[in-house]
Amino acid sequence: MPAAAVQIQQYHSHDFSFRAQTTGNPFDVELEGEFTGPDGLRLTVPGFYDGNGTWKIRFSPTRTGQWTLRTKSTTAALNGKTETAIECTPNRHTGIHGALRVDAANPYHFRYEDGTRYFLMGYEADWLWGIDMKDPKRTQMHKLIDRIASRGFNHVLVNVYAHDTNWSPGKQNEWDYGPPEMYAWEGTNEKPDHTRLNVAFFRLYDGMMEALRDRGIIAHLMLKVYNKKVNWPEKNSPEERKYFRYITARYQAFSNVVWDFSKESYNEKDNELQARLLQYVRSLDAYQRLTTAHDDDVYEWDPRYWPTLDFRTDQQHSDFAGMIAFDRAM
Repeated sequence: MPAAAVQIQQYHSHDFSFRAQTTGNPFDVELEGEFTGPDGLRLTVPGFYDGNGTWKIRFSPTRTGQWTLRTKSTTAALNGKTETAIECTPNRHTGIHGALRVDAANPYHFRYEDGTRYFLMGYEADWLWGIDMKDPKRTQMHKLIDRIASRGFNHVLVNVYAHDTNWSPGKQNEWDYGPPEMYAWEGTNEKPDHTRLNVAFFRLYDGMMEALRDRGIIAHLMLKVYNKKVNWPEKNSPEERKYFRYITARYQAFSNVVWDFSKESYNEKDNELQARLLQYVRSLDAYQRLTTAHDDDVYEWDPRYWPTLDFRTDQQHSDFAGMIAFDRAM
């Protein structure tokens, strides 16, 4: 049998790239990949624009064996592209175990996709992505990730983007990381162009995601944050939806992802909006990574919104045991 054109280890990711000349906003182009694997398993994975006339579909095979790809797009140059020789080989990385799952037999516990037990040891590093963005080697970022891993942490809470803080604005000391050296959209936080994402920013973010995955650390992505001076897209706007789609498309193939609506989600008073956006993420995510909402009692205790959540994330600074007991009794 001839060698496969593409070989990917199980739970790892590979980018399939496609070039096209288009008019208008390339971030409005819709692209998805239809992957067919062993025993007819199918995954539909959305693609994303990565600059310079290139779109990517980032894929992580969940089963060993042979896979095929066929693209689907309303843009003719991106439609109907195929790859028929994709081989998923066994995972050889001892720190990668696939997606984090709620243990069906013990719903207050987690397991990895491959069955490995997981005891969550969390560390909040909101600005991890923003450290030494101008350093091609990301020296300090890797140093911090290595230190986090060496202390036994296996779960890092991190913002997708934050801009600055009210309580310590600007770079007053070594722990102030805002405003960051790069912006997540084109333009500036003061004059953003929310119709276009900053591809260079997210290429650097990819590097953080890879580093966390390769150290066996779950990346708990807080999609929004309300107290870090971010000029977010207008609520219920096409730009807001575009942002959530882009993040989901770009990062769902990282097997170490957990989706969190926002840091301190209680700041979003429109629970229906939060539910719609979380459901939108779930609808786009071929791998069904876990979803949560950080520290939002009203939302999390309302049974109308339970279908959008897989587990509760509570920010508790003192009485951890008491809060856990209270949550379990709800």
